[in-house]
Amino acid sequence: MTKSAVSEREPRPADRHVGSRIRMRRIMLQLSQGSLGDAVGVTFQQIQKYEKGTNRVGASRLQDIADALDCQPKWFFEGMSGQADDDRVAKRRVDAELSAFAADKYAPRLIRGFVRLPPQVKRAITNLITAAADLREEA
Repeated sequence: MTKSAVSEREPRPADRHVGSRIRMRRIMLQLSQGSLGDAVGVTFQQIQKYEKGTNRVGASRLQDIADALDCQPKWFFEGMSGQADDDRVAKRRVDAELSAFAADKYAPRLIRGFVRLPPQVKRAITNLITAAADLREEA
């Protein structure tokens, strides 16, 4: 197999980025891969492949996914291009952190509760979480 044939099978950065944004939005809305698949007319396995970047999402399918996830297709591309390398690295790290957070089973409840809190309580909770994370890193 030639090098170009192998590289064509590997997910491209753009496909991974779009896939991670699909996954993030789906989890934020508490939808299963099966539910999203049903809404757009594909299997949950196909949604898995889109989310991993293994399969590319066509334009009309991306519009269907955006409709099902109540957002614009451009949302899936945010933070992807037109930035300096340092900005890209920082945004990739933020995207990875957001994806990890959105995948956590407690995230939806935490988000819904957090937005209803007064600013001083939000600040206290943020300080607590930051301190706990710093302690964990020191250990």
